[in-house]
Amino acid sequence: MISNAETIIYTFLFLVPGYVISEIISSFLPEKEFDTLRKTLQCLMYSVINISLWYWLFRSIANHLSSDTSVFWLVMVLAYIVTSIVTGVCLGIVRLKNIPRRLLSIFKVNVQHPAPTAWDYRFSKDECYWAEVILNNGDTIKGYFGSDSLASSQENYHDLYLEKLYVMGSETWNLVDRTAGVWINPSEIRYIKFYKTEEK
Repeated sequence: MISNAETIIYTFLFLVPGYVISEIISSFLPEKEFDTLRKTLQCLMYSVINISLWYWLFRSIANHLSSDTSVFWLVMVLAYIVTSIVTGVCLGIVRLKNIPRRLLSIFKVNVQHPAPTAWDYRFSKDECYWAEVILNNGDTIKGYFGSDSLASSQENYHDLYLEKLYVMGSETWNLVDRTAGVWINPSEIRYIKFYKTEEK
């Protein structure tokens, strides 16, 4: 018989690792929003993948510790958490590098890009660049998007924070004195021009 405590633990082992993996993957590249059922199934799928990849470790723990002790469950829970973090990071890198799509393209198989929007694709890249933001009223904001900048990954709210603000000189961009960056309301953005740092 499985006790109530074991039921909670088994639920944890089959859902929480998948949730951790899903959140880590989303931190690399935002995923499309799913309803509760699809999100639950996705977490379950990631948990099954994690169990399959690390079955040898979980089996080793079971062989060396008795399942009747609290130490066993503590070690097992920690093992599931740690392995889910490792699995999430690995899958996140694979997703960010778009490896499956590149491999399938060799066989002329065209699949949808994993990034839900062009906004997510552009700002998920680990790159720094100057950005020229053209607003709806025709005004232009020039700034630097670096490691301290932020582009929202919310599905319906794409605000932008540029860590440095510039003004246009005679021929070059000039850094605004004592700038602490600029926040831009998403409803004001018409389009954005990007410039690679080594070219500006």
